[in-house]
Amino acid sequence: AEVPQGGTGSAFFAIDSLDIGDCQPGSDDQSGVMHLDSPEITLPLRPGSAILTFDHWIATEEDYDGGNVKISVNGSGFTRIIAAEDYTFNPYNGFLETGNAVNANTSPMAGEPAFHGADQGTLSGSWGQSRIDLRNYAGEGDRIRIRFDLGVDGCNGNHGWYVDNVRMCSAPVYWFTPSN
Repeated sequence: AEVPQGGTGSAFFAIDSLDIGDCQPGSDDQSGVMHLDSPEITLPLRPGSAILTFDHWIATEEDYDGGNVKISVNGSGFTRIIAAEDYTFNPYNGFLETGNAVNANTSPMAGEPAFHGADQGTLSGSWGQSRIDLRNYAGEGDRIRIRFDLGVDGCNGNHGWYVDNVRMCSAPVYWFTPSN
């Protein structure tokens, strides 16, 4: 998709602005998840940490629709959500509303950590970069795949999530000894 102001070229886009469904399970509920899966990446056989970086722009229905990053290691399913504490820069801005709240979230990702909402005071987003240290998920020689998920409830929405410039790099790990 063409990207919003501040980006260039094109990017993966998961839409959140469809005004369909009624958020009533068993009625006309249109809840779902959109996926973007990376190809398989084999982590290098050298000391260091695997760092994933990506640029993104998000404007979704706050608390109900949002995106996160999951990982598959050595052919496993995408069952592990990358935790906010493993982001070295620009982590998730919160959690999606749960499915058992007064205003229950019908998104399949209800309760998960996520990027959601829009820039404060607006209905729009802006470009930012996030960085993830994958050390707690995979090591040298492991085969990984990364998944970007955008979950939406069955009604309402805003614009969506753009993901661009996804990069993987190996950064050396340095151990420092404090001096007296």
